[in-house]
Amino acid sequence: MIWDFLRSRQKFWVEPTSFRSMFSFYQREDRDIWQQTLSLTGEQARAIEAKLWFDIEEKHRYYNYDHFFDNCATRVRDVIDRATGGALHAGADAPYPLTFREIGRRGLADMPALLVLTDLMIGRQADEDPTVWQAMFHPDVVRQQLQVRLGAEPRLLYKRRGPSFPTDGPTGRFEVMLLALACTLPLVLAQWRGRFETPALLLATLWLVLLGTIVWGPAVVSSIAGVRYNEALLVAMPLDAALPFLRRHLRRRYALVRVALVALASLLAAIGVFHQPLWLVSAAVFVPMITIALNLPTGLAGRRHV
Repeated sequence: MIWDFLRSRQKFWVEPTSFRSMFSFYQREDRDIWQQTLSLTGEQARAIEAKLWFDIEEKHRYYNYDHFFDNCATRVRDVIDRATGGALHAGADAPYPLTFREIGRRGLADMPALLVLTDLMIGRQADEDPTVWQAMFHPDVVRQQLQVRLGAEPRLLYKRRGPSFPTDGPTGRFEVMLLALACTLPLVLAQWRGRFETPALLLATLWLVLLGTIVWGPAVVSSIAGVRYNEALLVAMPLDAALPFLRRHLRRRYALVRVALVALASLLAAIGVFHQPLWLVSAAVFVPMITIALNLPTGLAGRRHV
């Protein structure tokens, strides 16, 4: 499923079911269940009915899922908009107050590992400001706009019994920085003591290669624009795997170039050319790279010994 999703080949489908079956499923899932009744003319109701019958035919029922632009919510939006003569689309070109990334992160608030992966893997498209129409990829926005534009008041049929889903919480970023420091500290100590520098360098390199693989892997194999065009590609690189095989002076030069690239990406983000939240990946790369580039503890220890 993950592979097909990255390749834009993940098939979703339309399947008819009874109201009772659907209600029971989401009740067992302990999800809030809302109902909105649309005020439609007979002609509009028949148009929606015809579209639904069309969509459950075997040759029409499958579609390639896109989280932002073609999902279960946008399909409902489009059916209603078409039947009502564009009532949902009219005036919906106004900007929405949150970016795609900010809307999506709310649904992952209790999953810090996934939040970190979105920081690393999801590119600049997610930091664009959607229109209200585009923001209707999220069910909450669809429900709100149906109420505002079509007067369909939401009625709560079932209230979640468990605790409310969080909209904020741990982001996992602190833990990533701890990992970066933990993988770099042995190298600092090894340089200072002049012992075990090779295994310490291997540990720091492993961390850098892991970051580079997480960023570059999906970008290389994916056909999704939001994954392929990732500003973090200029910060984290699998080529860092070459570090242990370079002579010391070449390794330091390579690390200096990488530090310069991190600084350039940070500058471009600061002046608004880049839009992604790059500080996490930049800091996670900068810490081991500046240690390799400057080799300060060795220099200090050497002067003290003399």
